[in-house]
Amino acid sequence: MIPALSTVPQRAERYLNSVGIGRQSPQLAELWLATDVGRTKLENIEDLVFAEDRLELEGKALAAPTPSSFVLAHHKIAGIDMEAVRSVVEAAARHLGHPDPSRVSAVGRLDKGTTGLVLCTDDGDLNYLISAGGCVKQYAAVVRLPARRSIDGSQLDKLVQGVDLKEGPARALHAEVVATASEAETGGYEPKVRHTITLAVTEGRHHLVKRLLQSAGLPVTALHREKVGSVDLEQLAIPPGETVQLECAVVGEVWSAAGGFEALAARRLGGLICRHRQNVRDGTLEPRLQSWLKRTDISGTFLSAPCYSLYQGLRPDAKPPRCRCSQSCRCCRCCDCCDRYRVSVGEKN
Repeated sequence: MIPALSTVPQRAERYLNSVGIGRQSPQLAELWLATDVGRTKLENIEDLVFAEDRLELEGKALAAPTPSSFVLAHHKIAGIDMEAVRSVVEAAARHLGHPDPSRVSAVGRLDKGTTGLVLCTDDGDLNYLISAGGCVKQYAAVVRLPARRSIDGSQLDKLVQGVDLKEGPARALHAEVVATASEAETGGYEPKVRHTITLAVTEGRHHLVKRLLQSAGLPVTALHREKVGSVDLEQLAIPPGETVQLECAVVGEVWSAAGGFEALAARRLGGLICRHRQNVRDGTLEPRLQSWLKRTDISGTFLSAPCYSLYQGLRPDAKPPRCRCSQSCRCCRCCDCCDRYRVSVGEKN
C-alpha cells in the first residue's frame, strides 16, 4: 500500500517554499528543527522533516506544506511561444495577488503554432503529475489530404493500439474523425479535404500527437488542445489570449484526474527510495530515513530494478511490483520508460 501523504517525510525546503522563503533568505539562520531527540539548528534545507518533527522559524512552528489550489487556465493563440505565455501568466498571477508570480509555470508546452488550453500552477508536484502521464489531454488535429484519399478505420485503430516511436511505444486513448470539409481547387492543384480528428493522450512527450498521427500517415496541419482532465476550454469560454483562475472545486478535479494525493505520495516515496539508494552509493546513510523505509509498506509502488533490489534488502518480506525496465529512475513509480510501457499495454498503476 502507499502511505498517507501526511506521513511521508519532506525536504525542509518545501516548508520554506510554502511560506515564500528562498535559498538566499537571511531568515534561514533562524530555522530550528525539533525532533524526538531534541531541538537543533537546521544546517541544510535539503534535510528531511518527518511527520513527528516540527520546523520552527523565529520560535514559531511552520505548518506542513499542503498541495496548492492555485491553478490558472490560459487560452493560447497561434504565433506566440511559451515564453510569451509565461509573461502573460505571471502578469495575471500578480494581478490576482499571488505572493511570488515567478513560481507559476505552465504545465507542459505547446508549439508556437498550436492553440488551446494551457494550465499553469505554482505546485511543482501537480505540474509533474499532469505532464508525466497522470492526466488525459484531448486535442483536435486538422489533417489535409487529397480528395481521392480518405481516412480509414485501420489508421485510427493503429493510434489506439499503439506505435513504436524513437524513444519507446506510445498510444492514444481514443481517436475519431469528427468533421470533414472539402476545399476548393486552387491553382491547378488537386483539391484537398480537411479532416478534424479528436484524440486523447496521457503523456506529454515532445510533439507526441503530431508524431502519432504522422506514424499513421496523417500529417497534421493545425493542432488545438481542447481539454486537460475535466477542464474544458470551450466550457470555460476563455477568450483567445486571456487567462482565468480556476475555482477550488475545479482544481480538486484536476488533482483527482492527475492521480490525487495517492499519486503524489507515491512520487515523494519514490524520491525517498532513490535518495536512500544514492546515500548507499555515497556511503552517507541517513539513519532516520533508513528506519522509516524499513517500517513502511510500499507494496503498491512500482520500483525500477535498482530501487527494487535496494528495497528488498531493507524489507525482504515486501514484494512491490517491479518495473519492466533495467534503467535507473528519478522517482520510481514516475519512471518515464515504465509509465510508457504500462500505458502501451493498458496496465494500471
